[in-house]
Amino acid sequence: MDGIVMDGGVGISAHGALRIVTERSTIAIPETGIGFVPSRHLEAVIEALATRTPPDVLAHLTEPTPPGELAERRAWINACYTRDSVEEILERLEDIGEPTAKQAAEQIRAKSPTALEITLASPRRTRELDYSKAELGRGSIGYPARR
Repeated sequence: MDGIVMDGGVGISAHGALRIVTERSTIAIPETGIGFVPSRHLEAVIEALATRTPPDVLAHLTEPTPPGELAERRAWINACYTRDSVEEILERLEDIGEPTAKQAAEQIRAKSPTALEITLASPRRTRELDYSKAELGRGSIGYPARR
């Protein structure tokens, strides 16, 4: 937290695993201003904010990251999800022989077919647009509210 941190910002930041408070931090919880009573444990939360030194925090951030599951699954994910249609993706997920892929296929089949087709087509279609058109949503093929 750096500078003025109020209400919801305190609620999100104060309960994080890494709480960094600078000398410029000003913490405010104006519940009484909106008719609420501050939490009964507020003092404990504020007291616990600056309990670690920067070197402690940096040491935590530089610990080696354990290998993720996604890296192990990258080959079959690419083999399945680069297909041209939702049906082809589902067929490949079911045929590839991976239990997680089969579970993914089951979950996908439970979704709206129309939403699946739009979800698959939208990023592929916007990939062909220049940035400004994609940013403005002109490449959207969903159901945008237009005037």
